[in-house]
Amino acid sequence: MTVLVTGATGFIGKRVVLQLAKRGLDIVAADVDLGENKNILFNQYQNSGFDIKKLKFEKLDVTSQDNIETLFNKYSFESIIHLAYGIGKICEDLPVLASKINIVGTTRIFENLLKKKLKEWFLHLVKQFMGRIKLFMEIEQ
Repeated sequence: MTVLVTGATGFIGKRVVLQLAKRGLDIVAADVDLGENKNILFNQYQNSGFDIKKLKFEKLDVTSQDNIETLFNKYSFESIIHLAYGIGKICEDLPVLASKINIVGTTRIFENLLKKKLKEWFLHLVKQFMGRIKLFMEIEQ
């Protein structure tokens, strides 16, 4: 089973990747930021004794339809955990970009999920003042 985790090098994404690794799953860790946070995640993964062959990193801009389609065509995902979002300082400093990431990016991920007829997906939404909302859905065939 191959799982796509968007926002994989973020605070929550790193923890999700490590939990999935405990189940022995193949993971594609996708994020727009593959710098220092990627190295931190890779080191945590490797130091935990997980099989590094089961972890792939991919640069992903969720606002780019071409980037998303390329990724979906490269791998055969069975599940998606979508954690890419803009929160905090980016919302204050760059509200248009944050909206594009949160609304357009999520919509594009969802559109591709439907095109590929994936049955399992997880969407994590964060509201700064309302706490976390988690939604898990299984799509019927």
